[in-house]
Amino acid sequence: MNDDQTDRDWESFAQLDPYWSVLSTEEFHRKGLTAAVLDRFFKSGADHIGSTIAMLGSRFGAPTRFDISLDFGCGVGRLLIPLAAVSKKAIGLDVAPTMLALCRQHAEDRGVRNIELYRCDDQLSSVQQYAGAVDLITSFIVLQHIPPRRGAQIIASLLKLIRPGGYGYLQVTFAALIQSLHYEAASVTGTQYSFYQRTENGLVKLVERPVEDRQIQMNHYNMNEILCILYQAGIAEIVTRFTNHSNILGAEFYFRKP
Repeated sequence: MNDDQTDRDWESFAQLDPYWSVLSTEEFHRKGLTAAVLDRFFKSGADHIGSTIAMLGSRFGAPTRFDISLDFGCGVGRLLIPLAAVSKKAIGLDVAPTMLALCRQHAEDRGVRNIELYRCDDQLSSVQQYAGAVDLITSFIVLQHIPPRRGAQIIASLLKLIRPGGYGYLQVTFAALIQSLHYEAASVTGTQYSFYQRTENGLVKLVERPVEDRQIQMNHYNMNEILCILYQAGIAEIVTRFTNHSNILGAEFYFRKP
């Protein structure tokens, strides 16, 4: 699957089922969305931002308000809108124009005027005017849907945006519990395969076959590479917590840039 195809897929997801694509819980399917369900959707984002800022405050002395914050993979604004509530300016980045349009509409409906939205590439070229100026970057349950080769470049680009003394929160996935192995032939890989082969180095999937539906990718990152990228950016200390979403294991990184 090429990079352009991945981006086009996310625009399709945004058009077909945007809230479930952001947070894959049954109640958030578009067909059953009510005002009460939508309120729960956005409350989950506010709760997450609250806990993220609390952790950064307790471990790194982060403030409770920021001049400039940025959410990568902002989608419909689940995290960006609560970030705007604690920021003078909140920047949202996403690859899907429909996601950005929905985000803007939700912000306007809630009277939020201090956001800027940009469609992004892997170099984050649309926000280079903010290089070295962002107080807080966040990205949650986003990078897992991006091929790791691209995701590593995006992480490096995000770190360049943080000002000296600024803060970061990133979440990446690195493995799946063995119970999820049967899904590897289906929707969690973005591509279906007909066979696999056991080798001394692990499982090798064989014979890719086309599928009618576009599938949401679930990728695993090499933690050694992520740590090297953080080290290269001058990050001297991180706090790590594990995540487990439907047997997909991830790690949350909280840090401060010296």
